[in-house]
Amino acid sequence: GKGTNTPYLQKIRGLTRPPIVMSDPLNTDEAKALKAQGTMVSDAMVIEVLFRELLKPESLSGVIVDGFPRTIVQADCIKLLHDRMMELRQNYFNHPDHGDRFRRPKFRLVVLFVDESESVKRQLHRGKVAKEHNEKVKETGQGKLMEERSTDFSEEAARSRYRIFKDHYETLVSLSKHFAFKVINANNSFDRVRTDLEENFQFQSSLELGEETFNLISPLPLASDLKRHSRQELIRRLDHYQTRNQVLFTNVITLIQEQFLPILTMHSNSGYCVVRSSNAVFENPSARWMVIDVLTERGFHVTSDFKKTVQPVSFEPATG
Repeated sequence: GKGTNTPYLQKIRGLTRPPIVMSDPLNTDEAKALKAQGTMVSDAMVIEVLFRELLKPESLSGVIVDGFPRTIVQADCIKLLHDRMMELRQNYFNHPDHGDRFRRPKFRLVVLFVDESESVKRQLHRGKVAKEHNEKVKETGQGKLMEERSTDFSEEAARSRYRIFKDHYETLVSLSKHFAFKVINANNSFDRVRTDLEENFQFQSSLELGEETFNLISPLPLASDLKRHSRQELIRRLDHYQTRNQVLFTNVITLIQEQFLPILTMHSNSGYCVVRSSNAVFENPSARWMVIDVLTERGFHVTSDFKKTVQPVSFEPATG
């Protein structure tokens, strides 16, 4: 179904570069031997070949990648690529010289599904067509030879190939965690499949911000990025306390151990407690941050509220 619908996809998406059909670049002797056995080519080889194709200038305006991903590793690679492109976009969006080189990445995923009997039928038909075509090319000397896959001439090999793809259902599960898409039943008629394809693209587009809105919002960091970077900053601050303000840091840890920890332990089942302290160590504002950072590093969720009340030593009763 992929090869049949690719020209249609190019037309509705306005793509001019021929699709990257992953079975085409993977025609080394090693890859052919693996495919002849009905097994999969290694992830490293597939990803390397794909990246070489994507880096070609003609891929700049978009391209269809046919037959990728087929494993969880390949699916994770798509997510990493998308995230890296998004990161570069955010870093260079307003750069006077390089801003236009890092455009917003737009990935669209299409998953076509056929049942086993239909898949085997199509593979064997493809083999028959390729063989007849190649015999005619050899007889007339005109035309281009089509690839003849050994799995297209054996029902057992065709079923084995189908089972390999089916066993990678977890790939789709992995993809669905990162990208929204719908599985399209390719057993249906051409018209129905194409209608489903258009609806799938519309569905994915509806989940994305408009270009101007995206440009305004994208400089703001994602919550996941803040969390990752905050952990790095937390470690940096704790090490800084130890090296630059060791005496105060030691006093704070001692205070936590002797005064805070017993209260925290007593309320551990409820998961919530309030600790009040008038210890003189908090006269130094750095001590408050140290307490928050130490407890955060230990896995506690901490908020702080500092109140300072001035109490007079004496007062005149007559004047108050």
